[in-house]
Amino acid sequence: MNEKEANQSSTKLSKKQKYFLFFVLTIFFIVLVTLLFYFVEIKPHVDNEVTAFEANISNKSDPKILIREIANFTENNYYQAYNHDAVFSILGFDIFNDSHQIRIRPRIFFANDPYFIAYFKTGACGESADLLNFIANKSGFESRIVGTHGEDHQWVEIKINDSWVQVDPTIYYYYYTDPEKYPDYEDFWFDNPLAYSQIGWYQGGYSYVSVVDTEEDLSIKYVNSSKLSISCQGCNHIQVIPFGRRTTLERDFQNEVSLNLGKMNYTILADKPIIPYLLVNEKNVTVSLTKDTVVNITTAPEELKPTIFTQFLFVIFIFTIIGVAILLGMLKLIGFFKNWKNARSKLQAEPDETNEQK
Repeated sequence: MNEKEANQSSTKLSKKQKYFLFFVLTIFFIVLVTLLFYFVEIKPHVDNEVTAFEANISNKSDPKILIREIANFTENNYYQAYNHDAVFSILGFDIFNDSHQIRIRPRIFFANDPYFIAYFKTGACGESADLLNFIANKSGFESRIVGTHGEDHQWVEIKINDSWVQVDPTIYYYYYTDPEKYPDYEDFWFDNPLAYSQIGWYQGGYSYVSVVDTEEDLSIKYVNSSKLSISCQGCNHIQVIPFGRRTTLERDFQNEVSLNLGKMNYTILADKPIIPYLLVNEKNVTVSLTKDTVVNITTAPEELKPTIFTQFLFVIFIFTIIGVAILLGMLKLIGFFKNWKNARSKLQAEPDETNEQK
């Protein structure tokens, strides 16, 4: 092989390199097309829709009428993805089956982006709240997103005459799409903080409500609440876990913390770091909040446990050991078959040599 052929051979890509390059270029192409579609089609389209909407409501002055129009805009042709499985997902985008139009819900890229939500009109309570909040701000209102921690629900508050008023687009969605089935929801979606104790989505109402961006506690407004005071010397983190609910409320604190919580049963998990990020002392305490009086609990973490990070590292270590063991076993098996093949070839060659000598 001359020098020119050697250089050409060294510059050729292997199959693995070609597959990797194809994969990278495919991802780059998809991202590029998505960004172009967003800035060329989605954003201008939504801006035009919002401008037209603002022109249609410009002659209205009653705040409640305006907010109902905003809710109509938000929920019109909206695909409620709650409790619906996507047909398939790709690169963090969930694709839903709908005969009327393409329904896409972003989970990573463009997640909670109001333009993306307004264009595809797909999501659950969080996306609905993001869209209504966006349109309310565009229409001249001051608004904010609020939500629960234990029950995974979000809605909007809009400031009217210096007071924050509850506006729940998800409740309105059910009334808007089927008023005969949900006639009572007409009284729940606007300026009714007690709706969440009356609507029956969660028995006993919600556990804790706050402003999403600032974590301002709004539980007294929305929850039939009790005050829980926790004292834990040396603790700096707690998890408040409502019985039978999806998620938990987590708080960083120093020694003492007070919370307004809905009247129900909770597990309080307090921890004290021993080795930061690796080992903590923990203590579980069960508390029942049923009265209006303040409930005081004192706890002292004493059970040594690994953190989630340590558990993750341990799982990675175990899988690494298993992977190395499998790899070594495969190499040993390959070596065994090579030796067996060589030995077989020698055995087959010996009779031929004997016949030649004869």
